[in-house]
Amino acid sequence: MNRVLKDLRLAGVVDRERSRMTIRDWKELARLGEFDPRYLHFRVPITMAKEVMAERA
Repeated sequence: MNRVLKDLRLAGVVDRERSRMTIRDWKELARLGEFDPRYLHFRVPITMAKEVMAERA
């Protein structure tokens, strides 16, 4: 886990200070994690979900 967080930090996707983590680039985190918004079954469309799906098309 620490290795993955270090890689994400070096890539500028997240920042970490003590016990707090800040996500700097949601789109890149979703891409790296192969996030599929359909998995969550949201009732209300989410803007990021549309962008992620468009990138995968």
